[in-house]
Amino acid sequence: MSGTGNNSSMPEPGKPAHRAAQLENEARATWLFAGDCARWGLGYEAARARAEARQLRVRAIMARAGATMESDERNERG
Repeated sequence: MSGTGNNSSMPEPGKPAHRAAQLENEARATWLFAGDCARWGLGYEAARARAEARQLRVRAIMARAGATMESDERNERG
């Protein structure tokens, strides 16, 4: 099976929902990296990575809100 098919469950690239998913994935990876840093005894780096992960999650929430607003506007227009 090729990966060129249209997967309706994935947001369209370039859309706010797609960006939100990307940010959420990046936040998840950064949070895991923070855990590794903490395990290795790198407290400062772990704290910075956790802060970055939180910022990424906030940006994902904002992007998702933008996607919702865009969807609402489309529905109002018909």
